[in-house]
Amino acid sequence: MFLLGFSITSQEALHPTFVSDFKNQKISDIIFVLADVFDKQVIIDDSITGNATFHFADTNFDEALTKFAAHCNIFIEKNGSIYSVSRISIKWNEASQTADVDAEDVSAQTFFKTLSRKSKKTIVTDFPASSLITVRAQNADLERIIKLVLVKESSYELIEEEGGYYIARKSNGNTVNTAGMNNFRLEKKGELYNLTLKKAAFSNVIQELFKKAGKEYSLMNKSTQILENLYYSDKDFDTLLHLINEQSSSDFMISDGIYYIYDVQKKDILKNYKATFSVTLKNISAAEMMSLFPTDYNANGFIKVNKAANSLIITGSTDEIKRIVSFINEIDVPTDGRRYEEFSVNGLDTQSAVALFPEGFFFTPPVIVPDSHIFITQVTDEKSADIKNYLKILEKKDIAYPIHLKYIKGETLIKNLPPSIKKESIATTNDESLIFFTGTEKAFEDFKRELSFIDKPSRQIKYQLLVIQRQLSDSFSWESKIAGAEVNTDEVATGRALTAKAASLLNISFDIVTEFGIQFAESLSAQIGNSKSKIMADTTLNGISGESITFKNTNTYRYRDVAVDAKSGLYTSSTKEITSGLVIKIKGWVSGDDMVTVDVTAEVSKQGSVDSSGDSSTTNPPSTTEKSVTTNVRTQSGNAVVISGLLQEEVDETIKKTPILGSIPLIGKLFQTISSSTAQTEMIIYLVPFVQKSDNRKLTEDENIARYTEKYGDSL
Repeated sequence: MFLLGFSITSQEALHPTFVSDFKNQKISDIIFVLADVFDKQVIIDDSITGNATFHFADTNFDEALTKFAAHCNIFIEKNGSIYSVSRISIKWNEASQTADVDAEDVSAQTFFKTLSRKSKKTIVTDFPASSLITVRAQNADLERIIKLVLVKESSYELIEEEGGYYIARKSNGNTVNTAGMNNFRLEKKGELYNLTLKKAAFSNVIQELFKKAGKEYSLMNKSTQILENLYYSDKDFDTLLHLINEQSSSDFMISDGIYYIYDVQKKDILKNYKATFSVTLKNISAAEMMSLFPTDYNANGFIKVNKAANSLIITGSTDEIKRIVSFINEIDVPTDGRRYEEFSVNGLDTQSAVALFPEGFFFTPPVIVPDSHIFITQVTDEKSADIKNYLKILEKKDIAYPIHLKYIKGETLIKNLPPSIKKESIATTNDESLIFFTGTEKAFEDFKRELSFIDKPSRQIKYQLLVIQRQLSDSFSWESKIAGAEVNTDEVATGRALTAKAASLLNISFDIVTEFGIQFAESLSAQIGNSKSKIMADTTLNGISGESITFKNTNTYRYRDVAVDAKSGLYTSSTKEITSGLVIKIKGWVSGDDMVTVDVTAEVSKQGSVDSSGDSSTTNPPSTTEKSVTTNVRTQSGNAVVISGLLQEEVDETIKKTPILGSIPLIGKLFQTISSSTAQTEMIIYLVPFVQKSDNRKLTEDENIARYTEKYGDSL
């Protein structure tokens, strides 16, 4: 409490008051100090984060806590003699199933966990731990509260199923696959079927159809696709089966009365809906016409050449054929000894550039290729040169385009420019997220496309860190416990059940039981109980892949360094510092397979004893010992890394002097007491890196089940 810098005064023994100043201290630490002074029981949940600066006047506990809570926008709930502190206030009305909610800048996961506990409803969410939300609502039901959070989160949607809620991340605009969906109705009337489907798994619909038809089938494609919004009436069995299969790129065949359902390509299904059309060319050869087609016009092999008839055979949908035939009719006109040539436009859109040419400039109206900077027209050599010269006049100078970067800084972009972009084209600004690109419109579009591959968020790594100092002893082998920490299935299940007990016993957040097993946790507990071991650090660190983070747990000793001027005899002094303790530097990098490569440097230093006479002007700087280890390891996300070998054998010698007499040469030794002690310790570091997921890929059914089981236990 002295380190936090406060003072306590008491006016009466039965009515203590509190006067204190806190500057940029953790909110949770301030509350704990306040509770300790007044001997109150306080529970602080995970939503309490951040620091605060606050002055407590001469006041009692309830008044002090109430004023501080209002300052920090936190909420107090009293149950008997216990005070609960949180940034989340949820007053749930069991009768109406509604709640009054007030929460500001709190973790989404913590909010939904609290909401689930208050409402007694299952709420599963894909929100990342770093996502912060603000919610305020009066007399709102559970679904409305959740939807208020999702108003600005277009990448998530709410799915209600079996009395619970799942806040799911969308992928490429489509909802992620969820197991167990069965939102459809299939009716059979005679030999005809009616299907009304909002959302259901393909396999569930097939199973119900064959069940009602009394037919046998084999589902060979194992499709996990979700069908949506299908409505069919009065269809016979085979027709309805065809329609359902088309939605999941499947087809079927019948052998010995058994329907075999298998995967097919989407293009094979579309063949049934395509037409074929033949166009005979009159003024241009088929080969020359093919060279003039834009690339996307024939990207899927729509057009074939019949040289004998100088015709083109076009296959596609009605709209595709219509677009290609329209292009052919514009090009297939009398040439009179001319040829067709394509021209590119820079700095202007093609339509605007063509409109700026003088009337009658072209032999034939230019054909503009859609979604491009190209037009095609008939030319001679002279006309081709005229068009190119005119385009040079029309093309604008380079334009400066502002771009707001999403995830990276301008200086980072400069260091990682794609080969096609020159450094001179990019200008940074005082705003690290704003840059300017100078170039043509086409170059700008190309740059934006390439920028999408660079301007992406870096992978995040969460490190769980536990550092233990133990006295070396033959009765307990730390390394042997780790080597034998293979836990069987029963032990894992029991370990999960006892995690809370172990955490209470050790008062640490590092999940010892899950990582190393019950026996290891019990041994560690015994070591701490008999003072053979002690916790030096127990924390969670977050960093960006490729960036360094540092953890320090050090003490600083300050002393006066006195110097005497030989000429003048004047004494001068300066204050110097010696810092000792634990310093850990971590730099992790995530590879494509979610393996984490970690560079770890650990330094342990200890300050020796100082002269206890109290005369700081004559005290020599204390001695220090330093040990360091540097290692580079590669491990799977979630697997522990153990660093040991930081051994120290320390001999501490303490000299106690009688003031003045103890400093007399020779005789002073009679007034000194010298004591020494030897201690051998080892520092052991446990580091568990976790790669925080940020991809949007769809999870498989097995991955979804595993994720639910991990979060909510086997009871689901």
